[in-house]
Amino acid sequence: MKNRILIIILILIGLSLLSYYFWNLPKGIDSINNCNLDSDCVIVGGFCGGAVAINTQYRDNWSEQVKDWDTKNPNINCAPIAPFNYFKAVCAANKCVAKSIK
Repeated sequence: MKNRILIIILILIGLSLLSYYFWNLPKGIDSINNCNLDSDCVIVGGFCGGAVAINTQYRDNWSEQVKDWDTKNPNINCAPIAPFNYFKAVCAANKCVAKSIK
């Protein structure tokens, strides 16, 4: 009987921790790609150097995240990529996308 009570308590604690985690996730993380016009978007380097289109408001934050990722993953070998000038940032269906132009 004591084991069952202990298991139930542990399950409740686990569920509480999971719900706290999911409740406190950053809201609006999807907004990094939201746009209304092409001018809302900009091409930036991705985590392996590839071209990624994001909302211009998030450029500084994105750059910091990429630098942090590069610092934490110095031994990652990335495939060669096309230069940034092969892409332009466009707003398509209210999302920033990197469109190939070459």
